[in-house]
Amino acid sequence: GSIKDQLDPNTTYTDGSLQIADADTNNEFVTVDDTSFKANGTIDFPYTIPNGQGFRVRFKAKIDRKDTAETIPNKASVGTLFSNQTTIHLPATTGKVIFRYVDRASDMAKPTEIAPEVTVSGDVGKHVSEINADPIRPKAIDGYTVVDQATSSDLTSATFDQASVVDPVISKDDLVVTYRYEKQMLKLTVDPTLDFGQFDNKSVDRTYYIGENQSTTKQPLPFGVTVEDYYGTKGWQLSVQQDGQFKSTPKPNSQDPNLQVAQTLTDATLHLMNPKLKRTDATSNPTWAQEDTMDYQAPDDFSLNPTATSPTVLAQVKKSGHYRNDASTDKDPTGTLYDNSGYGTWRINFGDNDSGATSVGLHVPASTPRYQTRYHTTLTWNLSLLP
Repeated sequence: GSIKDQLDPNTTYTDGSLQIADADTNNEFVTVDDTSFKANGTIDFPYTIPNGQGFRVRFKAKIDRKDTAETIPNKASVGTLFSNQTTIHLPATTGKVIFRYVDRASDMAKPTEIAPEVTVSGDVGKHVSEINADPIRPKAIDGYTVVDQATSSDLTSATFDQASVVDPVISKDDLVVTYRYEKQMLKLTVDPTLDFGQFDNKSVDRTYYIGENQSTTKQPLPFGVTVEDYYGTKGWQLSVQQDGQFKSTPKPNSQDPNLQVAQTLTDATLHLMNPKLKRTDATSNPTWAQEDTMDYQAPDDFSLNPTATSPTVLAQVKKSGHYRNDASTDKDPTGTLYDNSGYGTWRINFGDNDSGATSVGLHVPASTPRYQTRYHTTLTWNLSLLP
């Protein structure tokens, strides 16, 4: 007899690969003539098969992946008898990588997307850049600074690494790369008051400190300002200016004629001492962060001139780093990191827990008249990008 094995259209027999194993070969495979098999898919029995005996056949075939078929069925026949169907399961040849762009400040259980996701589909084994060379890994998104990235599908428990240019290899399993961004901004938060409290009106040369009456004023110590920076490589500068001398508010109905008009605390000088500039955000020193040189500049103790026409520079942070910019033609090499210095929170305190009570003082000379009234002035703080 003979076996009829009509190959699937997606397969091509490999010449010279037909082998048979039977009793004559000690059940070891030997190559046999394949002329009839190539001509009409027929394999002749090597001999009449007695009960209880048999032989095995094998051959090689090349699979042509048309229409991305993932299974190749095969069934042989002997006369009117058919073998069980053999299904060859092929590995997937295409896959996809999905890039997402979300707001870092949003809920990671349902993150806010700030740009449409991008799906790159292609052959397994190819890099994404071979299929899509656009700057999507990450994108430059106007008004945002890229911060970090993760490949976990569950962002609530994902480990985020420093944002970098990635170039994944397409695999049969889908991959999702999520980039997180922060809005580009500078935010300044100043402790709302400098309350010295109540003192007697003796005309003496002395300095009044903000910590002397803290038990009644509840003045937070140390006094300071907070800077939040999500502006990429641009540095920033913090300055302060006193808007005029300490004065009182007129009280026209006061029985004391001195208080019916505004009184000036002449020659009073506001001193700010022990300024300390420190980065305070939780990710200020993650193990994965690479941060380029940052030049911190903060003055020593200083005082404010109430008649000054320009502000006093309190602190400067000059940064150099690498960030995704808005140029669509910008192409960064794979592995390029986007520096941690591009985002963060800084705190400028005057003093610390021990010295905060005496780090802001108002000096008033003995020659300055003092009245039983409330003196006040305004400090204007300015946070600006460095050119």
